[in-house]
Amino acid sequence: MILILSREDDEQVPYVTTRLEVRKAEYVWFDPACFPSIAEIAVEFDRTRGLSRRILQYDGCNLDLDTVTGVWYRRPQAARAAEAVTDPQIREWVSRESQHVLAGLWETLDCTWIPGKPRDV
Repeated sequence: MILILSREDDEQVPYVTTRLEVRKAEYVWFDPACFPSIAEIAVEFDRTRGLSRRILQYDGCNLDLDTVTGVWYRRPQAARAAEAVTDPQIREWVSRESQHVLAGLWETLDCTWIPGKPRDV
């Protein structure tokens, strides 16, 4: 499974996904700006094994992040609070904390990153 992290309006992504589909490669295109407003993340820990499950729920799919073998870190936007959160200070706090959640989540993915992990790009 390939996880594409890029903005929803990235015109280059459909060019790549068309080729992935021809090769019957599975992928999910995720814009991090959709978290937490319309995307959810479930993380489970086991008391003996530690991190045991990470699920990204987005656009009608539940992606088990353990199945991700590669990430294309294209042009992701930062996490963004839902429009229903109107207080500017709370919006800023939700967005910042959500971005930290995503940064930590991406660090747990043991796969190939193109061009590299966010901390390295």
